[in-house]
Amino acid sequence: MTEIAESLLADKSLRHIQSEIERRHDESVERLQEWVKRPALAAEDRGMDEGCDLMMRMARDAGFQKTARIDTDGTPASSPRSMRAPRRPSRSTSCTT
Repeated sequence: MTEIAESLLADKSLRHIQSEIERRHDESVERLQEWVKRPALAAEDRGMDEGCDLMMRMARDAGFQKTARIDTDGTPASSPRSMRAPRRPSRSTSCTT
């Protein structure tokens, strides 16, 4: 563990963050495993529809209230919006799968 991480963990006001990370560790690893085992390769036009659908579902599971599929001349994009969950900031993001 780095010196900075140790000093942050020593701060009592941040301990709830560490406990949340520990509590959700297995869930987070499973999510990452699911994501990486389903490749979406635009250069090979492989898995793009499935990748977009997976990204939208994962965004909803993470607390985004709405997701939208944006069909383009190339590969589809997904746009999760308005994340409002307890102890998480509202934010908006856009990403291509």
